[in-house]
Amino acid sequence: MFAGVRGARRGAAQSQPATDLPPWWAAHADFMTHNGGVSLAPNPANDSDPSAPDMFGTEWRALNDGRGLSGRLYGVEAGREWCPEEDSNLHALSSAST
Repeated sequence: MFAGVRGARRGAAQSQPATDLPPWWAAHADFMTHNGGVSLAPNPANDSDPSAPDMFGTEWRALNDGRGLSGRLYGVEAGREWCPEEDSNLHALSSAST
């Protein structure tokens, strides 16, 4: 099934996968996930656009024993997670993010 793929790779230089991550990556992953991985910042555009959220939040989680990071960006309105499409989709933020 994969004979064509194997044949195409034959003769090509192959490198071994890294077994250790550089020290800077571990420090970066620790920094991004500290305090529950949540960070909030005010939204200056809210002053001129009342439909914009008060703040933006980011949330980072370490994956695969710190070898990867997964993140998300979300709006915060009146202390609650904000979804512009569904006003009913406001979720109270955890105490780690306040």
